[in-house]
Amino acid sequence: WRHTLGAQMRGPSGCVVELGDMRNARERGMHSVVSPMIPVHSLDTSVFNAGRLEVDVRRAKSWAAGSTNRLEVVQPLRPSIVENTDDLNSSRTFGGIHRRVANRMPTRQQTLEISQFVTEKTSLSDVPKIVAFVNSKSGGQIGALLMEILQHNLRPARVRGDEIVGEVCDLSKNDEPSATIERLARNTSEFGPATRLLVCGGDGTVTWILNALEQCKRLKGKLHLLPVAVAPLGTGNDLARSLGWGGRLTAVSDILSYLRWVLEAEVVVLDQWRLILRPHKKLEESHKLRTHGSHPQLVTDRELSTQLIAQLSTVLDATEGSNEVFVGYWQNYFSIGIDAKVTYFVDQARQSGLCGRRCFRWGCGKVCYAVQAILHAAGGSLLPQSIDTLKVLSSNGPYEESEDLELHLQSAIGAQARMRQLMFININSFGAGNDVLPRPGVANVPPSPGDGVLECLALRNVSHGLCLMMGFLRPLFVSSAEASAFTLHRGGEYLELDGEPWTMDCACDIVVEPHRKVAMLRAPLSSPHWK
Repeated sequence: WRHTLGAQMRGPSGCVVELGDMRNARERGMHSVVSPMIPVHSLDTSVFNAGRLEVDVRRAKSWAAGSTNRLEVVQPLRPSIVENTDDLNSSRTFGGIHRRVANRMPTRQQTLEISQFVTEKTSLSDVPKIVAFVNSKSGGQIGALLMEILQHNLRPARVRGDEIVGEVCDLSKNDEPSATIERLARNTSEFGPATRLLVCGGDGTVTWILNALEQCKRLKGKLHLLPVAVAPLGTGNDLARSLGWGGRLTAVSDILSYLRWVLEAEVVVLDQWRLILRPHKKLEESHKLRTHGSHPQLVTDRELSTQLIAQLSTVLDATEGSNEVFVGYWQNYFSIGIDAKVTYFVDQARQSGLCGRRCFRWGCGKVCYAVQAILHAAGGSLLPQSIDTLKVLSSNGPYEESEDLELHLQSAIGAQARMRQLMFININSFGAGNDVLPRPGVANVPPSPGDGVLECLALRNVSHGLCLMMGFLRPLFVSSAEASAFTLHRGGEYLELDGEPWTMDCACDIVVEPHRKVAMLRAPLSSPHWK
């Protein structure tokens, strides 16, 4: 992909619309999200705000044939009222800091540099307002230090020419981020001053903020006016890596550099997907899916639940199942098998074991992953024995016609179908920075995180996974798909959604389908993380 120009997206009548420039992975560390050539405020707002993928009429439908009125009810990831926020403050989803960050305060030179930059930029054009989201009670004193630096450098109004207008939202408060987003919504318009968001956290925190933005009714039709940047403080930080923000924040003083990069960043388009899961029996009250987080949440809206169950029944000819259905939203990847199993036991070690927590606190998270991989990766089940009726909507075929993946799997992994991991990938960073997307010429169309298509990939065994992590091999390409559906007809499988793992002790039906487009910020070329 050497500086490929003219990335394309289908328009409302099937015509091709030029979207912009995709820079090669070798130029910028990894390929970037498609960047619009036209200003984001002049794009059709239905791209971002109607819960749809692009503006093609057929994509306004649910995947189930004949369902023309898809309900757009967004499940909250966090309860509106929390009595004890201590557990949530350490959660990866709710602004938890899970990276070792040096508590080095900004030097006078760093402060002068950001002031000089803002002064020079003001002489050229208006500086956007920055709203930063940070959990002041996470990461020991790191969250509080970040809060202090951001509050010192983001002013309610510009008095001098070297000041950045902005505010800081403390995610540790019970009414946040809803209160800040509601206030933003009242002051956000096409003709008002530009506003950019900076989320200090990991992939789960980004999903939480995107979810909260979509839940705000005042922002209907205006979501594209609030693009999101990421200061990486999570575990894998794959979305931040893909967008050029890097894999970790080294020191709290570096947040000043992020403020500068946010002002210089490009607005880009990213697909957001939703996963619908219906277990065949009622899950236990202690099951992870009954807790709050960025994993799938129980659907409490009765009308939406009824529609989703009907959709699953239509797509998969499902005749059995519980009356409960769970929905999750994601931007990076969804996987089943080896990787999800290892991540599940890492998650267990981090939550319940002192050794696991200290590994991540000291910046040795990969050691924990290595130990859990040695203990649990071997002996994983063969997924073809668990997966039944695996279908995809091919990116090349008619939208209403699904494709059975059996022939594709046999072609990719052999007639014996020895597959221990299946992945649906949207971005070019997997498992903390591994580029697993097909090489040029393998897929029918070069993959892009904004093209409305997922890449379905597979791993044969543990050795294949180890070679992937070391950069020697890539996953086997199975198919490109606009949606997928399948049944896990036995329990005991491990699943993972953007780094959040869980296990299913019963059979379940699953649909992966488009949710909406989101406006993100891609770090500028001056960011060292492209190198």
